[in-house]
Parts: sequence; C-alpha cells; structure tokens
Amino acid sequence: MAALIVVIYHCALYYDYGAAARFWVTTVFNAHAAVVSFFVLSGFVLTLSLIKSDLDARAILCFYVRRAFRIYPALWAACGLGVAYLLIFGAGGTELGTDWARQNFGGWPMPGGKLVAAFAGLKPNLPLPIWTMAVELAGSLLLPFLVVAMRRSVFVFAILLLALGLLSCRATGWPLWIPTYLVDFGIGAAVALAIPHLRAALSHRSFALSVVIAGFGLLWFGRILTGADYVLAYNDPLTALIEAFGAAIMIAAIHVRPAAVPALSAPAAIVLGNRSYSLYLLHQPVLGIATALVAIVAPRFVMGSPGTATLAVLMATLMATMPLAAWSFRHVEVPAMRMGRRIGRVLERSPATSSRCMSSSLQASGG
Repeated sequence: MAALIVVIYHCALYYDYGAAARFWVTTVFNAHAAVVSFFVLSGFVLTLSLIKSDLDARAILCFYVRRAFRIYPALWAACGLGVAYLLIFGAGGTELGTDWARQNFGGWPMPGGKLVAAFAGLKPNLPLPIWTMAVELAGSLLLPFLVVAMRRSVFVFAILLLALGLLSCRATGWPLWIPTYLVDFGIGAAVALAIPHLRAALSHRSFALSVVIAGFGLLWFGRILTGADYVLAYNDPLTALIEAFGAAIMIAAIHVRPAAVPALSAPAAIVLGNRSYSLYLLHQPVLGIATALVAIVAPRFVMGSPGTATLAVLMATLMATMPLAAWSFRHVEVPAMRMGRRIGRVLERSPATSSRCMSSSLQASGG
C-alpha cells in the first residue's frame, strides 16, 4: 500500500493544477511517510532475520550477497526501462509539467558516469526513486553491525541509535540525505528488540488496533507537527524522525497482533506485497512514457484541464505498471533471489552453516 501511495503521489505531482489541491494531495498521499515506512520495515524484518545467525564474517558476507541479489536485478530492469524512455522520448512531455517533472524526467543526454551511478543505485539520475535505493543499500550495510552491537549490549546499541539520530538531524542535501534516514533502520532494529516485551501489553485486539491507528497518525501527519513544507523541506530531518517513530509503533503493533488489521493478511494484499518492490521501481519510467504520449497526442487536453489529465495519467500508469510489476516479480526478482541463495550456498563451507545462512536470507528477502 505504501508503494501505491508513492505511485499516486508522483502521478499527482507531474502537472500543475493549483496549490490548494496539491496541498491536500500531498497530505493524503504522503509519499515521504511511505518511504520512511519502507526503511523502518526493512530494519525490522532484516533484524529478525539476522538475529537468528551467528553473524560471523562469513554469515555477514552471505547476507550482503543475498541482499544485493534482492535489490539490484529489479533495479537494473527498471533502469533499463528508464533509459529506453529517455532514448525514445527524451524530455517529452516535461514542457507541460511542473518544475518537479522537468527536474526528474528531463535528464537526457546523460554522461556515462551518471548512468553508471544510477545503475549502481547511488545517485538519482534516471526517472527512478534511486535515492531511496542508495539509502536502502547503506542501511543494509549498517544493519549487521547494529545487530552485533544489540547482541553484545543493549546499552551500546542504544548509544549507536542515539548517534544515528543526532547524525540524521545534521544531514542536509544529497548525498547527506542518506544519513538522515539511516536512523530509520536502527529504529526498525529496536522494534525487533522490543517485540518480546510488547506481547503482553498488546494482547487485546482492540487496544492493538488503537496503537496501530496512533502510529499511523504520527507517521502520516507528523509533518504537520513540524510545519515543514512538503516541497521546500521534503527531507526535513525532524519530520523524518517523527514519521519513523510513528512507523515503528504501527509496525510493532501489527506484528504482535496481526488480527488487529486482518485486511493485511488477505490474499490480494499478499500478492500486492510481493509485487510492491517492482511496482515502486517501474512506475516512474511508465509515468514518463504516459505523459510523453499525452504531450504528443493531446497537449491541449493537459493545458485545458490539468486535473483531469492527472487522473488519466494516473489510471494509465497503474494499468501499465501493475502487470509489468507482476512480470518483473516472476521473471526478475524470484530468479535473482534463487541465484543469490545458490551463491550463498557456494560461499558456505559446511552444510550446517549453509542451512543457517539460507534461512536467514529467505527472511531477509522479504525486506
């Protein structure tokens, strides 16, 4: 659902249909909060996986290899689509869009170094949410060491978490946005540490649901507390921190008492969850293609009714990206995870260690 929110937000950001409507769109479809929830959830799920292994050098290497196979193949497929969009359409359609559209969809021709950085998931040069991939990669590198610290001393882990929090409040501008969000992975790890102590407190379904709602409220509307402008201060560190705590509260309550939100266990929700990573990656190039085609076929339609054009582009983007994401999950993500598991088995010396590493990576893949 968070991935869908990002799709809706980006589609709604392309055309200019008035400041008042945009305020409500960015408030209801808070893509920044959705991204923060990704990071906290990754920290939580990956920590639950890592605490089950010995976390020696070989186990950490195994984790890194499988994490790379989880992240990169789908990212490369999306980058390929982004390059195809730019080669075919150039900056097509951006002249009818907002400053955000011109900045994010008008990047061709692109120097080779920037293109390599995009495929490495390090810099947002293509029409893709690559900056979040850079954060995800950095958080994945950091997590094993946070879990090692957690095992040795809760006090040491708390000091590291505090240091990450202080670092996040001083980081502004790319690439310093990365430290802004590293604390989210630490907060997710802290949730994993707290889970055994929360089961008794959240034993009642109605109370757990209340906690979920409270956490969601803090996550989704925390920006109101700071007053940070959604465009000018999108990566505001204090806002990101408040949203991360809201996400942590919500995720902890759902994990401890999943019956509080039964809709999340529905088959349709699980199918959507499986495809959400590819949906998240692929929607921006598809949006670029959709807006470029609209600019060619019906430019007066956009100029005359940007709000209606936004709805039309949103529907077209969703209708195209959903089956594309299903294909990517089946033919890119799943084979890549299998390859990662095979390489992990080669890296492991003993069958016992291999089994432990494989069990760890299977759970890590869900992050």
